[in-house]
Amino acid sequence: MNEKVSRRQALARGGICLSAGVAATVAKNATAAAPDDAEPFLYCLNTATIRGKKLTLLEEVEVAAKAGYGGIEPWVENIARHAESGGSLRDLKKRIADLGLKVVSAIGFPRWIVDDPKQRAEGMQRMRRDMDLVARIGGRHIAAPPAGAHGTPDMDLKKVAERYRAVLELGQEMGVVPQLEIWGSSQTLGPLGEAAYVAVEAGH
Repeated sequence: MNEKVSRRQALARGGICLSAGVAATVAKNATAAAPDDAEPFLYCLNTATIRGKKLTLLEEVEVAAKAGYGGIEPWVENIARHAESGGSLRDLKKRIADLGLKVVSAIGFPRWIVDDPKQRAEGMQRMRRDMDLVARIGGRHIAAPPAGAHGTPDMDLKKVAERYRAVLELGQEMGVVPQLEIWGSSQTLGPLGEAAYVAVEAGH
């Protein structure tokens, strides 16, 4: 049978196949997991959701544990504030582990992506500081959002990829993986396709 398939139909069918494959993989992993660790992924508290409560970082950690989360994603500024107020990051790392939590990622807004060289250099220094803070409490990932470029349309994505590669190289040095983050409302790295291009073109 010679059936003509449109591009849209092909994409739809491909999506179904991909979904089925992902579902099968998740099911297989879940089946293989130990009874006390049956979930195929970790539930994490993004602390932005309780930011309005103005809690200390330690209080946020305790809230996450009491709510039954396995991970927490703190704001980097809260980590810095904890240290600046005399808190021990080593003790905080131990407390997080004792409560059975993992620092899955961290939220910060260094301007690594912008066109202005001075601002970008400052953004990279800020990213280095942020990665250090995250590593000191046991984290191994950090968000790399389009801060500073969310209102800038038509940025050269090849240059963005070069800048993201520089962030990745810094992360390799610091032992913290910068995760390219999309903001739906951003004029750069808003669409998923742009982020996919930048991640691949970075070649890291």
